[in-house]
Amino acid sequence: MLQLQQALSANGVRSDDSTARRLALDALIDRTLLARRAQRDGLDRDPTVLAQVRAAVDRVHAQAALARIAAAVPRPDAGAIRAFRDGHPALFAQRRIYTIEELAFESTSIDAAAVRARVSAARRIEEVAEWLAARGVAVTRRSGTLMPEEAGVAVAATLQARAEGDLVLLGAAPSYQVVVLRRIEPRPADGSRADAWTERYLLDQARRAAVDDAVALMRRESAVAMLGEFATTGPAATSPTASSVPASRQPSGTAGSVSVDRGVGALR
Repeated sequence: MLQLQQALSANGVRSDDSTARRLALDALIDRTLLARRAQRDGLDRDPTVLAQVRAAVDRVHAQAALARIAAAVPRPDAGAIRAFRDGHPALFAQRRIYTIEELAFESTSIDAAAVRARVSAARRIEEVAEWLAARGVAVTRRSGTLMPEEAGVAVAATLQARAEGDLVLLGAAPSYQVVVLRRIEPRPADGSRADAWTERYLLDQARRAAVDDAVALMRRESAVAMLGEFATTGPAATSPTASSVPASRQPSGTAGSVSVDRGVGALR
């Protein structure tokens, strides 16, 4: 029954759906019979299968450890939620929706300063497109609506200071986005939905930071032996065949990425 419930949950199926329950049960039966066939044929002793089993077990254990670390992070209190909202007006009190046209491109041949200078000097997005085409850079052109919570905290603050018609360079080398703000619509976010979104965002960032810090600590406290071709890749390599490499990862010190989950479009 536990396996059945896990299979239903993994596939997003309601437990009271009798048809789905039967299909999931049939799949479990088939999997069990095939597993017994593999054991009978000695496949459970095959080196490749053993390696895959070990990897699967390690993956499950690692996910369980991550889940426990994340679950131990306390939810943000009302003061933290209020402070975040007060400190990020572009996401809340002064929130705006942007109708944009965008040029997205990647380039390692053009200096980032040159890209910034050309965008700053341009009056129209077509001028940037022509400049890139002359340098053999392929662009993807699209238009749509941009929500500040989708853009991320830093980008939202940048866009807040801009006006309709402005060209804005986003991203960093080698991936860039040149955006023209065709229309700006004020749409403040407040009330319980804004508080709920903020709580989820802060909790997610705190959990990411807790996981990063835990992994960094384990790396610092563990002895990692790098062998074979990897023996000389670490900064402390002392032997062509093996070396003990200290962990280079450090605690995050921040609450993870500034990007906001696209799945939380509750403020639209």
